Amino acid sequence: MTDELDALALAYEPRPHPGPVLIVRSESVPVGPALDPMLGWRAYAENCESVSVPGFGHEGAFSPAGCRVMAAKISLMACR
Repeated sequence: MTDELDALALAYEPRPHPGPVLIVRSESVPVGPALDPMLGWRAYAENCESVSVPGFGHEGAFSPAGCRVMAAKISLMACR
């Protein structure tokens, strides 16, 4: 099973997506002039934005507070 999943992952080629995309970043991921805040997704989604969930690591993004931050950002994006 793992070999099949690995083969599928290696064969996957992302395609451009015309719609909005929200990149959820952990505050523990470094940011700076040399680092891409969109984590490489801008090449596939022109209409992408990022949000970081303050006070939480990667797993905390899906905590109740993290979900509220993401929901608020998604609501703002949907109103455009």
